[in-house]
Amino acid sequence: MDISITTIFAIFGIVSAWAKTALADRKVTLVEGLQLLQNMATLLGVKTELEIPGMPTKPVIEADLPPKPAQGETEPAYERPPPRPGH
Repeated sequence: MDISITTIFAIFGIVSAWAKTALADRKVTLVEGLQLLQNMATLLGVKTELEIPGMPTKPVIEADLPPKPAQGETEPAYERPPPRPGH
């Protein structure tokens, strides 16, 4: 498979846009990971069929994801990562 330079830049763009939203809460959910997989497969023209109970069969759209906490809003303690030593 030959991948053009424009496709490589498009892949970087997809990963960058995905990372801004998916990594904002410092964790990646299964839905977010599958969203990245679906977006890259679509770009490369690879047909994907994922059949996971509870997972939508259409491509994941940002509006379908649960809302993230607003800037400055605290998360429940069970969602916060453990403190790192020395911080």
